[in-house]
Amino acid sequence: MTVPSVTYILRRLAQVITCGEGPYAGRVTPERLGVVEQGSIVVHRGRIAWVGPDRDLSAEWLRQDTVELDLSGHIALPGFIDPHTHLIYGGDRLNDWMERLRGRTYLEIAAQGGGIWKTVQDTRATPDEELKRLLELRLDRLFAFGVTTVEVKSGYGLSEAEEIRLLRCLQQVQATHPIGVMPTFLGAHAYPRDMDRAAYLDLLVQRLIPEVVRQGLSLSIDVFCDIGAFTVEETLYLLTIARQHGFVAIHLHADEMSPTGLLEAIDDWKNIYSVDHLNHMDARMARVLAETGVAAVLLPTTCFHLRLPTPPIQALLEAGAVVAIGSDHNPGTHPGLNPWYVFWLACVGWNLPVEQVLAGMTVQAAYSLRIHGQTGRIAPGLRADLVVVDVPHYGYLLYQWDLLPVRWVFKNGRPYQIRETAEIRYTWMSHEE
Repeated sequence: MTVPSVTYILRRLAQVITCGEGPYAGRVTPERLGVVEQGSIVVHRGRIAWVGPDRDLSAEWLRQDTVELDLSGHIALPGFIDPHTHLIYGGDRLNDWMERLRGRTYLEIAAQGGGIWKTVQDTRATPDEELKRLLELRLDRLFAFGVTTVEVKSGYGLSEAEEIRLLRCLQQVQATHPIGVMPTFLGAHAYPRDMDRAAYLDLLVQRLIPEVVRQGLSLSIDVFCDIGAFTVEETLYLLTIARQHGFVAIHLHADEMSPTGLLEAIDDWKNIYSVDHLNHMDARMARVLAETGVAAVLLPTTCFHLRLPTPPIQALLEAGAVVAIGSDHNPGTHPGLNPWYVFWLACVGWNLPVEQVLAGMTVQAAYSLRIHGQTGRIAPGLRADLVVVDVPHYGYLLYQWDLLPVRWVFKNGRPYQIRETAEIRYTWMSHEE
């Protein structure tokens, strides 16, 4: 998309939450959040040109050909960045939810024909245009809620043709949708049931990993290391092959369902951007993540929906690790699309301060994708990716999470007015004579 030629001035904001000191090692206090009271933001040529108190706004900006928005009583914050999603798929997994509430476990449901393999079959049966339509609908919802960048994994194809197809569909939607889409190759999501285990591992190594890079579909890769998925040895082998073929971003599903020992087995942290889930992580590994600069991406929805242990959050924060928060949207454990629910769940479920979660879903998430030099904060020179919410204080992001009136979303300096309203309208339909 072309760079916007219009300059926008967002004036008289009750608060601007800049996250200007991020990414943050460890705890995020109110003092570190970078809140500007009664602030203004200048958006020029798609980027933040100035941010500060409204009283300090230069008259030079006001004399130019600008569009001025009076946002009294509103706050502005960086656009949400979701660093971990499985948004491209067909079908649903309603039965998984019904069975879990009857006492079945994730692994029991998978063994009975549900789980990832159910979605693989549904996705393979879904034509390209329908896959893209479903993805666009999901992205539309995320964007209206204030998500401006989202990582999307493949992983519901589990064959050479199907994984390539998913990444191509992602690439096509990425080119047209306003939200920033960052595709990740997750061919190592699970072993397909229609192929021998050794044969599929060989397919990943000999065909899929090289082909994804050759076709320019993604330079980001993920591996699901856990019971019922890929072993520690297989995961380390795949990482070696991925590096050899030019993957520059590595993400890992680690210690979600069981304590795998993966983190302890890694001796080369090169290109590993994040380790995700971590419900069974040994708290002693927190120091290693802090020292290597690898982000911990925590996923509250999966934790609570599957009743998994709480990750060692306090150990991570105490060690000075970068802690990001994602949604883990997927059809099996979190089909929802409201990031404010994720926000609320992280705060209330894990007893985390609003500031910690706000940073975790913006600048910390940007860091986990290594785009923190481009977005995730409201600071001069960065992309103008921000959200305007009709509340007077950022505490309301938690307090009224289910009724939040998002009014504007700016992406790359382009303003999108969100016309949804929290008002409930109803009409009495009388059929009386």
